[in-house]
Amino acid sequence: MGRALVVKSDKKTTVVMPDEITLPEGQVDVRVVGNDVVLSPTPEKLDIDRFIQLLQELPDDMFEGIKDERPPETREEF
Repeated sequence: MGRALVVKSDKKTTVVMPDEITLPEGQVDVRVVGNDVVLSPTPEKLDIDRFIQLLQELPDDMFEGIKDERPPETREEF
């Protein structure tokens, strides 16, 4: 684990990461967990075409064996 350099100027804070840590270019998500600051790559937005493609790639038998075969309950009328 290396150490990063934190530089403040005006209202901005810049974090200079050690050479052994690389992040993707662009934006990262930042969250504070206790005393830790966690940087995570921002996930790509999923467009509708990609979503449909992913749905089509699901196996046909994905829900096999989990169907509830019990008969419907009989309940009293109100």
